[in-house]
Amino acid sequence: EHIDAFEGLCKDIQPGDTLLLLGDIFEIWVSDDITDASNQRVEACLKACVSRGIDVFFMHGNRDFLVGKQFIERTGASLIKDPYIWTLPNGQDTILTHGDWFCTDDRRYRRYRRVVRNRIFQALFACLPKTTKLNIARKIRNASIKAHARGGNQSYDANETLIQRYFDIFSPVNLIIMGHTHLPNLHTYQETGSAENSASEKHRVVLGDWGETLWYGVASDNQAFELYEAPLGLDQPKRRFKL
Repeated sequence: EHIDAFEGLCKDIQPGDTLLLLGDIFEIWVSDDITDASNQRVEACLKACVSRGIDVFFMHGNRDFLVGKQFIERTGASLIKDPYIWTLPNGQDTILTHGDWFCTDDRRYRRYRRVVRNRIFQALFACLPKTTKLNIARKIRNASIKAHARGGNQSYDANETLIQRYFDIFSPVNLIIMGHTHLPNLHTYQETGSAENSASEKHRVVLGDWGETLWYGVASDNQAFELYEAPLGLDQPKRRFKL
């Protein structure tokens, strides 16, 4: 159902538009040479978008950080780094990020991230037989499921001090769009040392997970950013936040 919905959304994108994927598009990505039917459908969908004149950009998430050159060649998408400064259609610059490195309070995940994002680890992992890679991936995914089960519905949000630091580093950019936390929301911040007024506000938009409903964002010439929630059938989407 999720892939059906993804294909439906892609069909609504018009030639000349841009599709930005901020990671965790796939449940888990082992390597470019190991794909299943669902992954192949997503790849075909992205390739169709590119063939229709739609620019597709992909950013690694914590579940699909091993997406590589072969995927990019097969789909025609472009890989962008995390974080990435992007100019929205209305001219507003924004920081695009998957957002996992903002969650510094999740110490277990921080340790895991340091290991799996290490280039030496990734090079060694790539040399393993396919069956071994699949077994390791299954163990990692099962361990993640068990960890979430023990923690109930706990979800670590971004560290606010680190968010403010990024706004300072990338000033005058005043918008962050991220995913990862599965806590869709629009957060508002005041510029450091400024009085409370709309001119000094900064915003952080968090995309939602795809479960019983799905989330997506839309930017246009007239509206900087809108966050929508829709049923899997894509009928009657509801706008949850706008800038």
